[in-house]
Amino acid sequence: SMMLDYFEMRKEAKAIRSAVTKVLKRGIGTPDLNLNSKRSAAEVGDIISSYIADNEFKENNSSLNQSMSTII
Repeated sequence: SMMLDYFEMRKEAKAIRSAVTKVLKRGIGTPDLNLNSKRSAAEVGDIISSYIADNEFKENNSSLNQSMSTII
């Protein structure tokens, strides 16, 4: 999200930060963040991408461009 902020893509950066916050609050993460987790970075990235796709950011900002994992 910092790179998107740098390129003045504020809506996209906010969408990523919001999704990451929601995922972390649910205890979803890789083993380095949650020792009980067996998820890979790619799996967590896909979950974050899903949050972005399902979030109000998609409805309010149809210009958001995302694909699985690569948005992270």
